[in-house]
Amino acid sequence: MASITLPLPDAFNGYRFTKEQKRRLSLSLLPDLAEVLSLSICEKYFKCKFVLGAYNSKGYDIVSEDGKYVVEVKQTSRLKQENILRIQNVWHKKDICTHILVFDFYNTSNRCSIIPNGEFFNSDFDKGKHWLWDAEYGKGMLPKWNRPSKRCNENTQLFLKYEVEL
Repeated sequence: MASITLPLPDAFNGYRFTKEQKRRLSLSLLPDLAEVLSLSICEKYFKCKFVLGAYNSKGYDIVSEDGKYVVEVKQTSRLKQENILRIQNVWHKKDICTHILVFDFYNTSNRCSIIPNGEFFNSDFDKGKHWLWDAEYGKGMLPKWNRPSKRCNENTQLFLKYEVEL
């Protein structure tokens, strides 16, 4: 696993972080780290230069220099419930961005998908407007019936259709 070293204010000198505090600090960095990683991924995918949007800009996180591609970056690093991943706070981006880039940081293989806006927002959202997909990508088996799982199948298939190599 990659690591990063950050200078902290002097007030933290000698402070010993608990395991839970370290976990929370690590999780809080993931959205910003995902945006940084998405720059090189989108440059390779779209074959043009990208820049970060203004911090907390409304509607997108990165944009191509020519303005043709406007990308909202989302990531998850934990299960919503058994074998289901979730991204949230995306529905209000519906008519603003051209693509949604979704990182799965939960699985050790780390996966990524760049989904066009129209297909993404026409897929299956739960009543809270969260986007859910199968953490096992349809490979898990339902023990009672001994057949592959179809958990969140529509969204899982959409993720796989637009999956890009990291």
